[in-house]
Amino acid sequence: MIYLLIFTIAIVFLALFIILTMFDTMRRGDIDISQAKPFKEKAAIYDKLPADSTK
Repeated sequence: MIYLLIFTIAIVFLALFIILTMFDTMRRGDIDISQAKPFKEKAAIYDKLPADSTK
């Protein structure tokens, strides 16, 4: 029973960490405009991407 409790607490803390990290990275552009766009907009990686993401 103690192992189940320890495992559950570990999963809860892991989920909390992931949720807070995702909240930080998803909302960072709302606070600081310089973080909302890529550092280098004309980088080579963007040349290979299609204009429409559904293709």
